Parts: sequence; C-alpha cells; structure tokens
Amino acid sequence: MFLFIDYIPNVTFSFLPDPKDGSLYAFSDGRDGIKKLPFTIPELVTASPCKSAEGILYSGMTLKVKASSFG
Repeated sequence: MFLFIDYIPNVTFSFLPDPKDGSLYAFSDGRDGIKKLPFTIPELVTASPCKSAEGILYSGMTLKVKASSFG
C-alpha cells in the first residue's frame, strides 16, 4: 500500500507506520510531537481520498506486486 499526503506549506510531516498492526503515527516539526492517528493504513486506503479535520488530504492505493518481480 502507498499513502500520499497533500502538501501543506511551511509544515513538515513525517509518517511512521507500525508494521505489526498498520497503526499510523504523525510527527510534525511543530509542537505536537508524535501523535497516533485515529485510523490504520488499510482503513485510510479504503477511505481514500479523504480529508482530515485539520485540512490534510489523504490519498492511498493498494499495489499488488508478484514475488517474482523482485528476483
């Protein structure tokens, strides 16, 4: 799955996924620190595109890749 986040001027975000359960954490250069988002990556991709209460536009998609493509 890929997650695309719309650009927000003057704010730098980093998104940290939890590989165990798909939880998603956001880290910004502001005072918020690390914040757990109220959805998992699969939930976000299913709801895509969607806009958060803070005005962030989230867009995602599922990409299926055959294992033979890597070798």
